[in-house]
Amino acid sequence: MGRPIVHIVSNLQYEGLVKDAQEVLQTLTSKEVQLQTREGNRYVMRILPYRTVDNVIDGVVVTFIDINALRRSAELLNKELVGAQTAIDARLIGQAMREPVLMLNAEKRVIGASPAFYSLFGLTPTDTEGRLIFEMTQRGWDGASLRKLLYEALPQQKEVIGFKLTEQRPDGSKRPILTNAHLIEPQDGDTGITLLTFEDITAGVSKSNP
Repeated sequence: MGRPIVHIVSNLQYEGLVKDAQEVLQTLTSKEVQLQTREGNRYVMRILPYRTVDNVIDGVVVTFIDINALRRSAELLNKELVGAQTAIDARLIGQAMREPVLMLNAEKRVIGASPAFYSLFGLTPTDTEGRLIFEMTQRGWDGASLRKLLYEALPQQKEVIGFKLTEQRPDGSKRPILTNAHLIEPQDGDTGITLLTFEDITAGVSKSNP
C-alpha cells in the first residue's frame, strides 16, 4: 500500500503492466491481456480506468481472472477424447465432466455437452444435440467473434485459451463468457472434435467497474 507499482516485484511473466496502465489512463479504453506466472498459472488481466463518484478519472483498476481450473478441465477432457473414436464415446465422456463442456464435430454441430453446460446456459440436450453451435441460445452466439474463433484462430493454433465471447441472452441482456477451445485432430477415420469449455465472468466484470 502506498508504494509505486514499479517498485513491486511480482511472479508474473509480464513486463508491460506500467506501460499498459499509462495507456489506459491516456486513452480511457480498457485493455485485456492473457498472461501467466513463473509457475505456469494462467490469468486474464483486465485494466480499466477508475472513475470517482464525481466522474473524475483517478487511476486504474486491475483485475485478474484465474483460468487455471478451466484449462485443467479442458486438458483432462482432451486426453480422454483422444481415445474416443465415436461421437457416442465423446458424448458419454462429456456427460461425466463437472465443468461446462461442449463438443462439436467437424461441421460445428453439437455431439455432446456436460450437465454443467446445460445448467450454465439454461439449455437441454434437445435444444443442442445435432444442431449447429450458431443456432443455439436463440442464435445468441451467431456472431463474428465465435466464427473467428472456430474458423480462423483454432485451426491455426489448435488451442485457444481465454477467448472472450458475449452471449446475447433471450431477454436482450448480454453476458461475458470466457472460453477455452481445443481442436482434437482426426484419428483412424474419425472426423475430429472441437472441445469448448466455458466460464461465466459476469461477476468479475461487474466488480471491475467501480
